[in-house]
Amino acid sequence: MKTTKITLLLVSLSFVAAAQQRAAIQEFEGTFQGFEVGIGYVLNKIRLNVGEATEYFAFPAKYCQELQQVLKVGQSLRVRARVHRTGRDKPTLHPTIDYFFPETVTDVWLDGKWKSMDDKSPGTHAFYRKTYSVYLDKKIEKMYWAGRYKVALRFDRDQAAYFLMPSAMRDRMKHLEEGQLVSFMGGAYHFESGMCYPHPEIRGTHSFIELLKAKGMIVSFLFKQNFACIGMRVETEAGLMSLAFPSEYAEIIHSIARRNEQITIYYDALDREVKLEPTSLHAIIAGSDTVKIGTLFYGGADGEHQHIPVVASGRINQVLKSEKGRMIGLIIDKKYFVETTASMVDQLREILSKGKWVMIEGDQRIKKKGEVYSKNYEIVVPRKITVEEKTYLVN
Repeated sequence: MKTTKITLLLVSLSFVAAAQQRAAIQEFEGTFQGFEVGIGYVLNKIRLNVGEATEYFAFPAKYCQELQQVLKVGQSLRVRARVHRTGRDKPTLHPTIDYFFPETVTDVWLDGKWKSMDDKSPGTHAFYRKTYSVYLDKKIEKMYWAGRYKVALRFDRDQAAYFLMPSAMRDRMKHLEEGQLVSFMGGAYHFESGMCYPHPEIRGTHSFIELLKAKGMIVSFLFKQNFACIGMRVETEAGLMSLAFPSEYAEIIHSIARRNEQITIYYDALDREVKLEPTSLHAIIAGSDTVKIGTLFYGGADGEHQHIPVVASGRINQVLKSEKGRMIGLIIDKKYFVETTASMVDQLREILSKGKWVMIEGDQRIKKKGEVYSKNYEIVVPRKITVEEKTYLVN
């Protein structure tokens, strides 16, 4: 469910980014009222009074120090901005999209001439992070507010962790207080020369995804239908928890389980609100060892794999089915596990049965370092299946 929502949001934002390239350039003149915090918890917006309206325009953050030297609150200012709203009298975009893709300054009138700024959207690069850092038990040295919301915290003397777009429904930092310990994942905002932060003591900013903490014992593991280990069950004081992790972490977590000792786990606080999938695990402390998982994932974190072409043939030893009776795979020649496709289920569910001879043309999955499987089958994603002298395209 969460993965779907995130995908839809990213698709929507990509369309907006493309539309923004075609947006009109308009000129505005008004009274400069100051700088505002934007993406990355850095100063990359200006507040401009235009007539009776207050306008907010983003600018590339690398120009902040330069603009700070020449702009004074109360002075007259002319800017050209890329306008993507169809009507200037009312917002037409979802607030989230407006936040990530604001109307952006392309030129500023300074010293009697237009100074050009590159107009790449300030939010675009935020979606290219592949890994995050995991921060465990950091002391909150200071909380920062925006209006009635806590929006950022300071840790490690000069680092800030921020939460994007707090609201009454998403006030993720409201329970945090100065002096307490907090754990979280954070993607560092890409630093560019010329950037400036909203507080003089800050030297770096990171996004904030809170991690909760518990102690317990590993009691069992979770495996996907293709037999790959993608999670575990931990008995905690609050009860039994199911936690997911990327499949390449299985080997090291199995080695921790063999110690049969208490562990400390750190897991995604938001995932606890969704009961359909295991909670995402992001760190384990076992004795003097700490394992951190700095990737975003939800549910069965099997991940991408390399494949090689393969032709597999033999008799069907077993037709595997879900609890609801849907075909989910075939065991062939006691060697291959053939994953089902929607086309296989639709075309062949009445044909494929135990004992029949089949030939599979497809792609064999290459085991990643660190993975653990409950069965030692070669996993095949089929493209063609030949059964009863007929060949079917199934992928």
